[in-house]
Amino acid sequence: MIQLHPGTSFTNDVIVIDGMWGTGKSILSSLVGSLERVEKKKLDHIFEYICIGRHLGLVTDDYARTIIRIYADLDQYNNLIGREVNLRLTDDSGFRNTPGSWRYVKRLFGAEGDQIVEAINSQNLAVQLVTHHVRGIAGPLHDALGGRLFLLEVVRHPFYLISYWTRYLSDFGRSREFTLASEVGGERVPWFALQWSDEYLKSSIIDRAIQSIAHLLVPTLEAAGAPRNEAPENELIVPFEQLVCKTGDEIGRVSSFLGRSASSTTKSALRKQRVPRSLSDEGRASNVRSWLANPALTVTEQLNQVREWLKSEATTPNAKLMDELAENYQDCFGFRDLI
Repeated sequence: MIQLHPGTSFTNDVIVIDGMWGTGKSILSSLVGSLERVEKKKLDHIFEYICIGRHLGLVTDDYARTIIRIYADLDQYNNLIGREVNLRLTDDSGFRNTPGSWRYVKRLFGAEGDQIVEAINSQNLAVQLVTHHVRGIAGPLHDALGGRLFLLEVVRHPFYLISYWTRYLSDFGRSREFTLASEVGGERVPWFALQWSDEYLKSSIIDRAIQSIAHLLVPTLEAAGAPRNEAPENELIVPFEQLVCKTGDEIGRVSSFLGRSASSTTKSALRKQRVPRSLSDEGRASNVRSWLANPALTVTEQLNQVREWLKSEATTPNAKLMDELAENYQDCFGFRDLI
């Protein structure tokens, strides 16, 4: 059998910001991108595709390891020579929303070649990648990157996710949908629902959303409740609510985890993301599907509003399942202390 080899890999850190749709990855990735020697965020689907492919048994360990190492280095090299400048002003990863954006533009006129690789390694310039739903299947990332990998998963109260997920799944058959899926019974089923596709297909959109959230969130809740000595040293769970309400404390925790301090652009990034703020404030959405709670309501009233909607639209077992997820989430991540 042919054995692939990635060549001599870079040695810089690889920061991966992961989380489900609608959890607030854009806020954390923008703030992380403002830390010392961290590059702007990049949404590169190849990393989640490889993890999913390995999870489904469609690619080998050798292939997954090789592609991840090559792309982690290729993405960073392209960053440093200006190939990743995004001039779309409305994009979340675009020029206007990138901390210290002018330095990326200047690279268009700068050097390339081995001296760039030397700078990446000697200064430990971290590449920052954004993925979806992969922390639970991130074995290939750990295997390929080892101690270079820093994986942060953003989590959010499930009641604040359900509207987003219902809208997303109702439009999942569109042409401009790049989530890996398989066709089952004439309908596209996302990769994370393939093991329970029969239940997925017979369910309403809102029940599909609830079951999907549950399948992806439960492993994270279990990981959060596990003894500290069982948690991987290079993984960190970041609750959205703590991030936006106690931003200084949470960014301090993230900064310590990454070993990188705030920079001259961090204050600007905080202002742009409108944090810290109270939990009842609507903030800013990076996606048209995002649910912005009514700021005139208290957090308890917002949650009750969602609970009543679930009771009227979802099946009784799934409405109860969301209540259980909410209780577990609130216990794990100090949610009640912020209300």
